[in-house]
Amino acid sequence: MNDNELFVCKASLRFLKKTTGKWESRCTKALIENKGDLLNSARQLKATSVKRPYHDYYYLGDKKVESPDKDLPTLLSDPGAGAIKQVSRDGLIDGERFIAPFNDANSFEEIQGLFLSRSYYPVWEDWMINSVTIQGSLMELTDRLRDKMRRRPPEVLLKYYLNAISELQRAKDAYFDGKYYDGNNFIAEAHRWIVSCQNVKKKRTGD
Repeated sequence: MNDNELFVCKASLRFLKKTTGKWESRCTKALIENKGDLLNSARQLKATSVKRPYHDYYYLGDKKVESPDKDLPTLLSDPGAGAIKQVSRDGLIDGERFIAPFNDANSFEEIQGLFLSRSYYPVWEDWMINSVTIQGSLMELTDRLRDKMRRRPPEVLLKYYLNAISELQRAKDAYFDGKYYDGNNFIAEAHRWIVSCQNVKKKRTGD
């Protein structure tokens, strides 16, 4: 598994090229240097290209997209201060931990629900509600798994997260190329890695 496989996908390169106007080779280098962090890569390439702390996908409001298979959603208008604060919040609410920008605890159950609801694209008609795209959805799943890794999980679990992210990256490229069957299979394989990860966690807790 190399850096390109983990950090670079066609949708991210398309976003960076359109946002910063830089060559693909520079966009690829930025993604690898920033370990797949899309917005930090954009800021590195062009400091003024990103004004918000998280991608537009995470903010409420009407969004636009040129190609549902290839593009990340872009807000039609800037979010208000309240929306930005909500997405940026990281703390406790009624005793439950909420993690920005997900607005939940980023638990296994929440990740599991996203996997199940993102399967079988593009069959479900719900995909076009609020211009939610498959690329935006997979970006969120990848962000959630990287958030898990940032919280220093036991070494034995790292390979499960890394393999799941690698499969999601493959899924992004498959959907980008209109290969829906392949994309769905890659998502299923990523899901299997996460279920296996959860089983290992339960076993360690029980020991």
